[in-house]
Amino acid sequence: HAAKRALLQMLSPTLQGEVVWCTNERWLRRIWFFAKAEHQFMVEVALALVPMVFSPGEIATSGYLYVVHRGIALYGGKVLTSGKVWGEDMILNSTQLRSKYAARCMTYVEVYMISREELLNLAKTFPPTLKIIRRSAFRLGFRREMIRRASESLREKAAAAGVVDKGSAAERMMVQISTKEKDSAEEIEKAQEAAAAATGKLPPLAASPAAGASFGAAELQRMLQQQLDAMSRQ
Repeated sequence: HAAKRALLQMLSPTLQGEVVWCTNERWLRRIWFFAKAEHQFMVEVALALVPMVFSPGEIATSGYLYVVHRGIALYGGKVLTSGKVWGEDMILNSTQLRSKYAARCMTYVEVYMISREELLNLAKTFPPTLKIIRRSAFRLGFRREMIRRASESLREKAAAAGVVDKGSAAERMMVQISTKEKDSAEEIEKAQEAAAAATGKLPPLAASPAAGASFGAAELQRMLQQQLDAMSRQ
C-alpha cells in the first residue's frame, strides 16, 4: 500500500482520483446506497478509503463500511471474499439498530474501510448524494426498528411460555435487509414513506433460509405487520 500511495502522489489530483476510482469502482458499486450517487462523490470516497490488514482469528471493529480486497472472513454466517462488502448499516445513527454481528477473519484479510463520520463529511459537499444517503438510512432504520419491536414482542411471548428465544431469526433478517435494498430501492422507498405516514403496509421481507429459532422468520413477519397495524391506529 505504501508503494501505491507513493506512486499516486506523483500524479495530479485529477489523475489520482481517476486512478483510484477505476481501481475501486467494481467494489463500491456493490454498495446499494451508492447506486445513484454522484460520480465525483464516488471518486472522493475512493480516495478516502483507508487500507487495513487483519490477522487470522481477528474480529474487525464494528461501525465501519468494509470492502474486502483480499482474504476470507465470516460475517453473519456468510463467507466474504474479494470484492464483498459488509457494514453498510453504519449509515444508521442509532447503534441499537445496527447489526450485532462482527466479521471474523479466517485468513489474513486486506480491506478498505471508511467511517460514518468521514462518509457524511464527504457527502455534505454533494447535497443530492447526502439526500440519498439519508433516505437510505431512513428506509433501513425504519424496517429494522419494526423488526426490533417485533423481536421484543416475540421474546416476551416466549418468556411467558417458558421458552428461551435468542432472537437469531431477527438478527439474520436485519443483516439480510441491509444487503437487499438494492433489489427494488424505488419501490421500497415509496412503500416505506407510505408506511411512515401510517397509510400503508410494510412490504414483505424475504424469509431467511437459515432462520432456525423457535419463532422463525414467518412468525417475525406476522408480528412486524401487527406492529404497523397498531401504529396506523394511533
